Amino acid sequence: MSDTRTLIKLIRDGVKSQYKYANCCEICKTTEKLELHHYFTIFFLLEKFMKTYKESSSDEERKLFREEFIAQYREELVNETVTLCEEHHTLLHKLYGSKPSLVTASKQKLWVVKQYNKIFNPSLVVSTGFGKFKV
Repeated sequence: MSDTRTLIKLIRDGVKSQYKYANCCEICKTTEKLELHHYFTIFFLLEKFMKTYKESSSDEERKLFREEFIAQYREELVNETVTLCEEHHTLLHKLYGSKPSLVTASKQKLWVVKQYNKIFNPSLVVSTGFGKFKV
């Protein structure tokens, strides 16, 4: 089949009309430079899917591959996403890496909530006892 980047583009093109963009960043509420973040990295979902999928190369087989992949991972591709501004999206990836592991999805969600609370509900941010570190 095609290289991974081509497959990821094929998948994104097939599902992007279903993406649910918010009109502001989930953390800071800015409406500037918004980006969609997948809590479940498509690269790793694809890697997992490829272990059980027979390779193919025709256009028809690629379309079938995309449809099956999207059907299997619709929840992760469409609903397990968040709209972030460019700044917060970059910060999230600095913390979790450019391709966050699938097992970090719940930690990423919690990070988004904590960042929001730091701005809008600072009394909810609890000190860890390590001075400058906050949870």
